[in-house]
Amino acid sequence: MDTTNFQITEIEKAVLGALMIEKKAFPLVAQTLRPEMFYHEKEQTLYAVLENMHRNNEPIDILTVKEALQKRGKLDEAGGAYGIVRLSSKVTSSAHIELHA
Repeated sequence: MDTTNFQITEIEKAVLGALMIEKKAFPLVAQTLRPEMFYHEKEQTLYAVLENMHRNNEPIDILTVKEALQKRGKLDEAGGAYGIVRLSSKVTSSAHIELHA
């Protein structure tokens, strides 16, 4: 197993989880991150939806993200409802999100 890729994807998941639980987190990474920067397609899909929600001043939390993914037909592509909940349960705050981004 390539531990570098594992560490990268774990950091990406922590960033995505933090974006869903902390309202003030997205502006901290909005100028740095782009969907194509994520290693796996499901994280790219999720970040693209988060980015769009942020740009449209929509509230971002687990439920609104799940709903936005469903409306776009991308929920399964982004890991499903369970995957979204798992991401947000891996973090407790957005501390150090700028460093991780």
